[in-house]
This record gives sequence, C-alpha cells and structure tokens, in this order.
Amino acid sequence: MRGAGHYSEALAGRGAEVVAVEGSKRMIGHLRRRVARQADGRVHVHRHDLERPMPFLADGSCDGAVLALVVHHIDHRAELFGEIPRVLRPGG
Repeated sequence: MRGAGHYSEALAGRGAEVVAVEGSKRMIGHLRRRVARQADGRVHVHRHDLERPMPFLADGSCDGAVLALVVHHIDHRAELFGEIPRVLRPGG
C-alpha cells in the first residue's frame, strides 16, 4: 500500500496483515500516524522507492496488491509491474 494509510488502515481493520510502501517522507508520516491506531502490529510500513526492487518482500509472500492512486506517480512502471508478480503468491 502507498500513501496516507487509508487503505492500509481499512485492510488491517478487517484482519489483513499489510505491507505499506511509500517513498515520500511527508506521506510516510501521515501513514504511520494513521496506522498507529492498529496496535496489533498488522501494518508493516516501509519507506521505499517503488521504482526499485523490494528486497524486504520474498518471492510469493503476498496474497494481493493494491496500487490505488500510485501508478501515475511512477516513471519506470516496468520495474514495478515486474516486482508485483514476483511478490504475489500463485493465484494472488
């Protein structure tokens, strides 16, 4: 997840474990404040440039991906769209 944490908060509130990824220092502050309400630790926040590989995620380690309001901010989409299938589990 990327951004101010709205989707991360909603997914975690429904029981999902979330890996939230954001490159902007300002937005990561918003995200961390929003998900701090999730005291059970289901939101794992990473400040990271989505135009680079995500070494903190293993192959097939994610059930799904939400790219809401992010693609238009990415110049090198091929890298991102290569990474997403790598981290998704089969059928994810």
